[in-house]
Amino acid sequence: MRRGPKPTEGLTPAQERLIRALSSHLNTHGIPPTVQEVATSLGVTGATVHEHIIKLKAKGVLRHEPKKARSLQLLEKKTEACRVTAVQPISTKTTQAIPMFSSHIPAGFPSPADDYIESQLDLNQHLIEHPAATFFVRVEGNSMVDAGIHHGNILIVDRSLEAQNGDIVVAVVHGELTVKRLQKNKGAVYLKPENPDYTPLKITEEMELTLWGVVTSSVQEFRKR
Repeated sequence: MRRGPKPTEGLTPAQERLIRALSSHLNTHGIPPTVQEVATSLGVTGATVHEHIIKLKAKGVLRHEPKKARSLQLLEKKTEACRVTAVQPISTKTTQAIPMFSSHIPAGFPSPADDYIESQLDLNQHLIEHPAATFFVRVEGNSMVDAGIHHGNILIVDRSLEAQNGDIVVAVVHGELTVKRLQKNKGAVYLKPENPDYTPLKITEEMELTLWGVVTSSVQEFRKR
C-alpha cells in the first residue's frame, strides 16, 4: 500500500493539504494532477493553488513548469532546501589573533618554531569588512552543496553589499530566509540552487522577494568539540 508524504517542517496546514492531494492523485492515477484538479479536490480556486505552488517551490518542496501540462512534482528531499535557521550579529568587542604559518611549509605537521610564523591573523579582520552590517547565519539543508555550503554551516553575510549577478545571497521569499545564487539572464531574475535535485526559482512580479544580504564566507566544522 502506498503512503502519502510525512508532514514537512515549516509548511502551513494548507500547504500540507496540497501536498497530500498531489500525492493522493499520483498514487491513484499514476500521473501528476493539473492545477485545476488540485483546486477542485481542495475546494479552492486555481489562483490559491498557484500561490501555494510558488511558496512550495521556494521551499524546495515542489518542482513545477507553468507552461508544461501536469508538471507538478514532489521533490524527494523536501526538507533539504537551504534555509536559514538562526541569525546572529557579529561581535567585535573581543578579538583573538592566531598564528599564521607561512605557505612554504613542507608537507607534514609544521613546527611551532617562530621561524615558520609569518604573522598573527585575526579572523574578524580577515573575514569581516563591514562589522555593523555583517551577521552570522546558520543554514540547514543541502540545496547549495555544489557551492560548498553544507547542512549546519555558518555563513558570513554582509548586508551593506549590493548583490551582483552570480553572488550567493540570503533572500527573503514569502517571509522565509533562503540561501541561493542570484542569477540574471536576459532580463529575468532567478534564485539558483547549487544542487541538480533542485530547480531554479524564477522571480516574478507577484512574488514577495527581498535580497537580505550577500554571503561572503562559509565556516564548516569538520570535528565537533
